Amino acid sequence: MPLLVGGLLLALILLSACQPVQVPAAVSEVDAKIAVAMSAAPVEIAKDATILDWPTEEGGDMVLLREGTNDWTCFTDWPVTPGAPDPACYDLEWGAWNEAFAKGETPQIKSVGIGYMLAGGVDPSNTDPLAMEPAPGEDWVVTPPHIMLIAPGGFDPALFATEPHAGQPYIMFKDTPYEHLMVPVDRDAVTASHPLALAPTPIAEETVANINAYLDDEFDKGRFTGAALIARDGEILWSNVWGLADRQQGTPNTLDTVFLAGELGTQFTGAAALLLEQQGKLSLQDSICQYLDVCPDTWQAITLHHLLSHTSGIPDYFDARPMEAHELTVKGATPESVVALFRDLPLEFEPGAQRVWSHSGFTLAALVIEHVAGQSYADYMQQQLFEPLGMTHSGCDTPPAALAPGYYWDTAKTPATYDPSSLFGSGNCYTTVGDLYRWNEGLHTGDLLNAGELAKMLTSHAITAYNEGAGYGIVLRDFNGRRLASNAGGPDDYSSISYRFLDDNVTFVAIGNQWMEYIFDIADQVSTIYFGDE
Repeated sequence: MPLLVGGLLLALILLSACQPVQVPAAVSEVDAKIAVAMSAAPVEIAKDATILDWPTEEGGDMVLLREGTNDWTCFTDWPVTPGAPDPACYDLEWGAWNEAFAKGETPQIKSVGIGYMLAGGVDPSNTDPLAMEPAPGEDWVVTPPHIMLIAPGGFDPALFATEPHAGQPYIMFKDTPYEHLMVPVDRDAVTASHPLALAPTPIAEETVANINAYLDDEFDKGRFTGAALIARDGEILWSNVWGLADRQQGTPNTLDTVFLAGELGTQFTGAAALLLEQQGKLSLQDSICQYLDVCPDTWQAITLHHLLSHTSGIPDYFDARPMEAHELTVKGATPESVVALFRDLPLEFEPGAQRVWSHSGFTLAALVIEHVAGQSYADYMQQQLFEPLGMTHSGCDTPPAALAPGYYWDTAKTPATYDPSSLFGSGNCYTTVGDLYRWNEGLHTGDLLNAGELAKMLTSHAITAYNEGAGYGIVLRDFNGRRLASNAGGPDDYSSISYRFLDDNVTFVAIGNQWMEYIFDIADQVSTIYFGDE
């Protein structure tokens, strides 16, 4: 008997309400694969699932990456298919079906089975379960995020389509032992009343009081001014402001005050490059000389990966040419005038041999983005990153009139003279504390990058001078047993910091209009207060 329609629709309503998992930071190839596998299912399932990788050789056994504690198993990207990763997660019934499928046996379906592919999928055929590549003249079948169902007796073709691009539930492998129902879903759909949806953990009044008291004290000491915010599971739990946006006019800071983000903006550049790779317009393994009009011979072996991971060997122009670089911070700069400071300098080391932070690398990365996108860096960031994520107060062009003046220290009354154009690609963007929150949510929940590209951004490609993992515009480290993806920045007159605790889905961001030497200490202490003994 076909599965009853009423029961099926109820199942679909409940299942599509689940929130997709957020891809955590990775510090190894194994963790990166786990992150991709977990992106296939809702977080409440994936966080406790067993994770398997495909055999390393033909006929080999599946590779256990993580032992789970529930009845679900998640698989990494199926290596046979092209394009973006297509991980999957199965319950016990579907797991038995999958095992029979792998052995070429007829599955014995005893009850409804559920599988998730919330990152989408790619298949050789919609009709032939044994196909390993498309039939001549046919294309790979690309499917959007979906849920898969099996049931005793299969599914009634009078009730469901068999065409994969019909935009509705359809039967795959119809009239074969491996017939199942494919149900396209919105991977971001969340129903707050659903019993499996993760509600944000409220922040205790005592915790709020302790955070406010700590930052009040830091403000009184002249070590903090600006805005700060804590969010969890996509909900803002706490925010507050300190100090003046304009000290001469007496204008107070607000949650909508615009500040320069400084080097925290290297996250934006890194994500923009990965987005272009996701769109099939470049590869991070391409030589940068493929995209630069003027490229010295010493740069031929340098890839975009080297630039984004600070492993290119190109000297930082602030270190190599400090006087000339300082002059650009006062008079302003063009990308060409910035590149002229380091273009003819010898490499400090062979590409990939070391990791040394370099503004120069991100300037070149921004130029590559311009070349590939066919538009200015500022326009690409605005149209492809900020606008889709609702970051209405952010940009990388000439700072708006609403930009809060920046100051060198807490007692300064006269604004500093620092032109952000001297930080093209590495620190010339502006934003607000609310937009930094939106950035973290969009980046880490798959609104911008797919699971595979995000895993690259959050993979440790090198080790920093502080023995931390270096992603693309992100630093990866352990914080009291929690995996943390962070970055900070600021020219001499602004400071910003972003902490994302990826296993907890917690964001702490702070930004202000003063050089704050202790911004990392402040973020550490606020995070410690927030988590407490949790």
